[in-house]
Amino acid sequence: MSNSGECSAEQPQPEPSMVYAEKLRQWRETVLEANRQFELAMQVAEESGVNSGEIRSKRGLLMMVNGCVEMMGAPNCSS
Repeated sequence: MSNSGECSAEQPQPEPSMVYAEKLRQWRETVLEANRQFELAMQVAEESGVNSGEIRSKRGLLMMVNGCVEMMGAPNCSS
């Protein structure tokens, strides 16, 4: 009888905090890239004559999102 269904060699599991940190880094990069693309789209819209008040409100929202992403992606600082 064979034990082919069992895996006796234990592979080291990555530290949960390291897995979380990597996922957070990937998420942060994705969000910031999407925000850069959104900023470019707003510039094009602004140059084409779209309502500047609407662009300003969206730019404010974008800045707020970027700030939140930066805070969430920052390493934990404790004194």
